[in-house]
Amino acid sequence: MHTEVQNVRKVVLGLMAGLLITVTAAAFTVQPAHATNYGYGHNNQGGYQQGGYNNQGGYQRHGYQVERYARVNVAYYDHLNVRRWPAHYSQKIGKLRPHTRVWVERCVTVPNSSDWCKISARHVSGWVNSRYLRLY
Repeated sequence: MHTEVQNVRKVVLGLMAGLLITVTAAAFTVQPAHATNYGYGHNNQGGYQQGGYNNQGGYQRHGYQVERYARVNVAYYDHLNVRRWPAHYSQKIGKLRPHTRVWVERCVTVPNSSDWCKISARHVSGWVNSRYLRLY
């Protein structure tokens, strides 16, 4: 009987420790949109602004409309990764073959880097690095 009580205590303690770790990890999780500082920042006057330095210590990206077709400009043996968010470390959601025609909706500027563009193709929609696109 005494060992059963000890075993139950160990199980309960283990479950509580696991729950504490899970809750703590969830509190520090960074969503991809926050990690890339993409979106709108608070302007300290009760509203939100797009672009510029935000009050949370990050740089908000400036965007611009494109609304034109482009071709994927990579080597014949390569492909262009399409990502969920405008960042090289964002989740890959598809890939495009060389010379694929895509619709470029808009792009965002990235300091000290290439711009990222929101594209749509027949089978995928997401973000690609602008250096691999040729507008026409």
